[in-house]
Formats: sequence, structure tokens, C-alpha cells
Amino acid sequence: MMTRFKCLQTTLIIMRTLFCATVLSLILPITVKCQTGRVVYDAIINHSQKGTPKDEMFKDDLYAKAWLYFDGRVSLYRQLLPDSTINIRSGGGDVGYMRTKYPVNVNDTTGSIYRMDYVNKSIKSRMPIYNMKSFYVVDDKIETIQWSIKSEKKNIGKFKVIRAEADYLGRKWIAWFAPDIPVSMGPWKLYGLPGLILAAEDTSRKFKFSLRDLNIPFLNASKLLNAKVLDQKGMRKSEFILLEKKKKDDQYRFTKANMEAAAGTDGGPVTVKINFAETIEIYK
Repeated sequence: MMTRFKCLQTTLIIMRTLFCATVLSLILPITVKCQTGRVVYDAIINHSQKGTPKDEMFKDDLYAKAWLYFDGRVSLYRQLLPDSTINIRSGGGDVGYMRTKYPVNVNDTTGSIYRMDYVNKSIKSRMPIYNMKSFYVVDDKIETIQWSIKSEKKNIGKFKVIRAEADYLGRKWIAWFAPDIPVSMGPWKLYGLPGLILAAEDTSRKFKFSLRDLNIPFLNASKLLNAKVLDQKGMRKSEFILLEKKKKDDQYRFTKANMEAAAGTDGGPVTVKINFAETIEIYK
């Protein structure tokens, strides 16, 4: 009797194992397939001067092309430089701000790249300094984002999205994620929500991401997750911050020296104020 029971028990275990293997063989390819994707964003950088009314800031927006590729373990976000620039000056009185927007030839065609390895909790980036003319490879760690999910919902295209907020790397972000797309990733370094981030904006309205196109699955995603420009050894994030500060100090001294030379020896001390372009990360 005991032998028969053991045989029956063994048979049930074998059957259960075969059943599980069969189910996994059916589910796994679909799961893996759904974890690959490509998202096309508009990356919007606002160049409004301080004091510009918030309802006018959109007039100073510059647009850049951006892509996010992912395979469930790694994501790679790439953002090109804007192909236009804007000249803003105050008209004074009732004239307000006068804006001139014109196209520019972009020398750098690679742009910013952020490769996030969620297993090893690491980020390898090609990051620009404030003037968007020089880029450096930087090694960093993924920081946890403390999101607060709100009750507010809306539609982005055919997707229902939910609002979330977080303070992250010096800015307060509002993100809209799609729970129907169970991918915890997003543009730039934004991640960690129970759904793909389709849109995001910082509350100062200086940086914004909006969805243009979405492909899930995207079979070529894995081929695009390794950028050769990231193969070189990177500097630490702390080194990058010090480098950017030095670049700003150098520009300040250069500008001050030129202004003093133009004023002549009897011109007295020259006060210089430079409004450096804002960076998406605010460094302490």
C-alpha cells in the first residue's frame, strides 16, 4: 500500500513538473517578448528667462528627438541636441519679451546617452555639461526614486495613465505612467513606477518628455542597448560635478577679464553675472 502511494505521489510530481514546464514554455516567450520595446519621445528644453509668465513659457521651448530601448533588464535612453536655438531679450515697457528662434547646425550627432542596468543597479552615461557642447562618460549608481502615486488619471493616446510625483536629483517631477504596460522604465533616469512612463515634466517647466511613438515588442531592442561610446572608462559622478564647476569658473574669469580689458585700466572693477543654462540635474 505504501509503495503504491509513493508511486502515485511520484507520478503526480512528474505530471505537475511536466505541466509547469509546458505552461512556462507557452508563457515565457510571450513574457520576454513583451519586455522588449522602443519608445520615441519629444524631449523639450525650455529656455525662458527668469520672470517669464508661466503661460508664455511654451514659446521658449526647444525640441529634441529622443528614444528609449529596453529588454526588461537594461534600458538605454538617447537624446539628441535640439536642432534650433532661441534668442530672447526684454523689449521693456509693454513690449514684453522678444524672441527669435532659428535653426542651427548641430556638431554633435550622438547626444546624451543613459544606459541603466537594473540588475547591477548601475548607470553608464554620456552626459553634457551646462553648455551642451562637451560630453563626458560618467559611471554612477541607480538611486531609488520615492514616488507618490496620485489618484488623478487621464489618457495619453490610447493608454490610460496615472499621475505620480517625486523629488529626484534636485527637481520635483510629475510623471504619467501606464499600468497596462508593465515596464518599470521611462525617459532619462526616470524609472520605478508600476508601468511605463509615457510623459514627465518638472514643476518649474524647464524639462519635459512627451510620447510620440511606442513599439512593444521591439525585436531589435537588444542590439541597440550597447553604445560603443560608452565602452571607455568613465569618471565618477563627483568628478563630473567638479569638472562642470571648473568649466563655469573658467568661463566667468574669461568673461570678466575681457570686460575689464574693454573697460580699460581706469574703468574700475567690473561686475559680471552669467546666467548659465540650467541642467536637468541640480547638483549640490
